Amino acid sequence: MPKKDRQQRAHELATQVHIAAIAGLELLSMDKAKLIARVQNRYEFFGPMADARQSAEALCKTIGAAEKMRLAVALAVVEGGDDDPDGREAA
Repeated sequence: MPKKDRQQRAHELATQVHIAAIAGLELLSMDKAKLIARVQNRYEFFGPMADARQSAEALCKTIGAAEKMRLAVALAVVEGGDDDPDGREAA
């Protein structure tokens, strides 16, 4: 996937999670009566929360995988692997 497409997909996922986080915080701040009225009146907005949760999980997995890769490279260097991960020779 081209870099531009990857960036666009990440932006879409982050936007979906951002909107759901704001909606979730609003729901958590409501009393029972207001919560019932709000969800009944705007179910189409609050219904897709499961999709946003899956997007958040995908973002977390992506960030976690990148962190593991970074740590693996750091460990390889510490254990006497390539001193310069860019492949340049030392001067």
